[in-house]
Amino acid sequence: MRLIEPIKLEESHREYIEGNEEIAYNTTSKYFDLLIAQINFQIAGLNNVNADTIYKVGMEKYSKGKISKNELLQLKYGVISSQKAMETASLAIKTSRLELNSYTGMEINDNIIMSLPDCIYTFTIEDTLALTRGLEDSQRSIEFRRERIESKRVAIKARRESGLTASLSVSYGKTNIAGTVPDIYTNARDMKMLKIELSIPIIDWGRSNAERKTAEANQKLTDYTIQQEEINFRQEILTVVENFRMLQKFVKFTVEADSTAAERYKIAILRYLAGDINLTEYNIAQQEKDQARRDHIVALRDYWLTYYSIRRITLFDFRNNKQIIYKY
Repeated sequence: MRLIEPIKLEESHREYIEGNEEIAYNTTSKYFDLLIAQINFQIAGLNNVNADTIYKVGMEKYSKGKISKNELLQLKYGVISSQKAMETASLAIKTSRLELNSYTGMEINDNIIMSLPDCIYTFTIEDTLALTRGLEDSQRSIEFRRERIESKRVAIKARRESGLTASLSVSYGKTNIAGTVPDIYTNARDMKMLKIELSIPIIDWGRSNAERKTAEANQKLTDYTIQQEEINFRQEILTVVENFRMLQKFVKFTVEADSTAAERYKIAILRYLAGDINLTEYNIAQQEKDQARRDHIVALRDYWLTYYSIRRITLFDFRNNKQIIYKY
């Protein structure tokens, strides 16, 4: 017990720290859910304005015989599609806001616009350091150590109980006989007793041996299971660190792609109105613009979630190069 209890205390402390990091992770996830819903609403609103403008121009062109009935219907469908997207995004905003309010306990009003956290941290995480910190500082590393000690203790106890057992007891007191209660304490005699017991199992039908072997087998199984879990834990750390490296670069790519696609879309609107490109080319430019914008937001979300995942599983702040500590 003197070995287990301090480890349990430390394990509960690490679990508390990990719980705080889990809160940061979940809050970030719900923050981006609301942000993405608002961005989708903005995208749909912009598309609706442009679709309505183009549809009105298309009606004039149709009246002059410059475009076909089919193309005019496509333009009308674009207006309807953007309106439907706005309604869908509006519902997603309400749902995401309720979830964020419920989780954080904060009152986020209907008019608040979530800002885009596009300023990311850029720093290097070495695999060796990440593994070291994860296997030394994390809650799981303490859990592995405790499980090993507990299984070893059970096996030792089973081996001890399968052989000879002896007990030694010593007692000392006073004894007397009297007719009244006060006289009991007059001229009382010392009473000493030494008792030794030795228990020898003559036959137990192999129960003790079976219990010992079961405990030893369970210890081996626990050791193997923990060893496998440590391997999986190492792989998890390396995977999330590699994802973080990739996302630091990927976010930069999505920023450039977002601005490029937005500029191309502006040109596509003007060219379609001027009759230089057809409706299909315009629609492609719009879809690429929307997709590039969403890719940028999703990349930022993945970056921040991965950032907090690294902190959560290693309990180490690699940006400031120090162990994460929360006071009770």
